[in-house]
Amino acid sequence: MLRSGTVMAQGPDNPIVLSRLIVISAVVLALLVAGLGPVYGSPPAGFQKKFVPGGFVHVRYLYGEDDENEFLVTHARVWVKGSLNPWLGFRLHVDLVKDDVFKDAFADIRLAPWLKARCGQFKYRFGVFESPRDYATIYKPMVRSGLLGEPRDIGAALIGTPKPARFNVAILNGTAKGVAEDDTRKSVVATVLLDLVEGLEIGASIYEGTRDYYVMTDGHVQTIHGARRDRWGAHVWYEHSSLLVQAEYIRGYDHDIDLDGWYGILGYHVRPSVQTIVRVGYFDPDTARDDNGRYIYTAGLNWFADKACIVRVAHEIGDPESGDGSHRFTLQLALIH
Repeated sequence: MLRSGTVMAQGPDNPIVLSRLIVISAVVLALLVAGLGPVYGSPPAGFQKKFVPGGFVHVRYLYGEDDENEFLVTHARVWVKGSLNPWLGFRLHVDLVKDDVFKDAFADIRLAPWLKARCGQFKYRFGVFESPRDYATIYKPMVRSGLLGEPRDIGAALIGTPKPARFNVAILNGTAKGVAEDDTRKSVVATVLLDLVEGLEIGASIYEGTRDYYVMTDGHVQTIHGARRDRWGAHVWYEHSSLLVQAEYIRGYDHDIDLDGWYGILGYHVRPSVQTIVRVGYFDPDTARDDNGRYIYTAGLNWFADKACIVRVAHEIGDPESGDGSHRFTLQLALIH
């Protein structure tokens, strides 16, 4: 009988499958143009194809424990997005300082004014919208890092915006971006959002999938094929005038391990270009173990110098009462195009 222990890693150490992304993108574009062109007809007179470049760079200074005292370039992202006709769009996105260079390579087809289909490699929606360009503070919350990582994968999605509701539903490989499938079963993620009043977003999300896991059992590494990997969560986001309030709870199951966590953010613009931020976060990587959870407290300041420049300062500390005396001070300059 297999006795499960500590999960050592998720999935095999596969390289980025660059050829797969290129083939997927080429096939998707060819099918959409050749197969759906007659249905949607030719572009109207006067339509011009759009190609919009963009990008951002993050430069950080980090000071903290273990003699941390360094400058870092954490992101150098470049993308091009556009539309080939009124119903067909695309996005190609790379990060030049990461080993996994490719971020996005997908095509969008507009099925209705409020509905589009997406296919390729993309960031799927689970909970709050997530972009390192738009974080309330420098680092993402522990629970999102621990349970979601970077929510990108290869698959297909439907994205709808029928007011006052919005939804994102996707079928994914389930092995993360740029990585070959490690089992034949697909993962499904769905998020439903309600915009009930101005500035208020309420959402619920679910992710159901499987992964191969490496598990340490009696000193030996064994692979659990098709192990359970489920997530569910709920969030609220209110942003109006000078006030920002955000909270999210996520629970997950990895094989036979139960994980959960939450965070809350309070932000206020003391001036139109200056925002103060306070965040409290908690993450427990194994709820069956006593005293396994960890709190992180963050205080920060954001200066929106202009649309192309944001300076963020953040100081994170652990919970002294639980014996966590960790701390980290970070200064970040973000240049955005």
